[in-house]
This record gives sequence, structure tokens and C-alpha cells, in this order.
Amino acid sequence: MEFIACSAPMPLAFEHFWSMAFEQESNTIVMLTKFEEKGVVKAHNYLPDQFEKPKKFGGITVTKIATGSHESITKILLHLKKGDQVRQIFHYQYEGWPDMGVPETTGEFVDLMNFVSNEEIQGKMIVHCSAGLLSPPSKTTFICSITSLNSLKQKTLLTIY
Repeated sequence: MEFIACSAPMPLAFEHFWSMAFEQESNTIVMLTKFEEKGVVKAHNYLPDQFEKPKKFGGITVTKIATGSHESITKILLHLKKGDQVRQIFHYQYEGWPDMGVPETTGEFVDLMNFVSNEEIQGKMIVHCSAGLLSPPSKTTFICSITSLNSLKQKTLLTIY
């Protein structure tokens, strides 16, 4: 399992973000932030606003197909289209990790890990929070936890390099 850890994309980088997801053959994006918290934008909305109404980002068209939620976790099924190629991406948004803080309980975070670990991950999983790599430890905690959970499920040794 490989990851791309990044910050939430700025509007000028939306096209690059979706190009990266397409080129890396990612089928899972995990967003560990709210779009807005306490009146402050934490992540600009890089998702289509409406179902079945495609949004174009350069040469990539993104369409929201379905959505579901569980407590502070939202799962969105997206289709990415570039030319004749169409890819499916699952976008998970976890709103239970406050910026510059930690979740009040671990239950929803464990739920998120279980939901994601039950997907058939292809390509590199994209994981982001609001800030960059020097942000609070939400990305690192998620990546280490999901890697450990996956290793336990597969009964393999955990290799860190």
C-alpha cells in the first residue's frame, strides 16, 4: 500500500490534484478535515457540487455519482474521465479531527479506517488534511494506522522504509 500525503488543494491547483489522482491510478482519497471550521476555510471544495453534473478540471472531468454518510464520515463515489478512460474514485471525508487538535473519541476514526481498509485499494491512496506536511499529525496517524490494520488483516510483517 502506497500513499500520497498532501495538503488540501488550492483552487489554482485543482487541475493538478485531479491529474495526479488520474496519473497515479488512485481510487481512494481520504480527506481529514472540514471544508470550513469556525468560519475559516480549511479546504477549498475541489468536488463537483451536484450529482451527475460533471465538473471539468483541465483535461479531466469529475462527476459525483453517489454519496453516503456515517456520523462524521462522508463517502462519495466519483467518476474521473480523461479522453476515453474512466476511473472510479472513492472520496472519504472525515470531519471529526479538528484543526490543531485531536478527535474527542477514537470510535469514528476507527470506523474510517475500517471503511477504507475494506476497499480494494488501487494505485496510491491520497491522504490530505487542511495544511501541508508540517500540519497536526492527522495524516501521519491515519497512514500509520491503516498500514498497521492492513498488515494485521493480511498477517504480514510491517515494513517501514
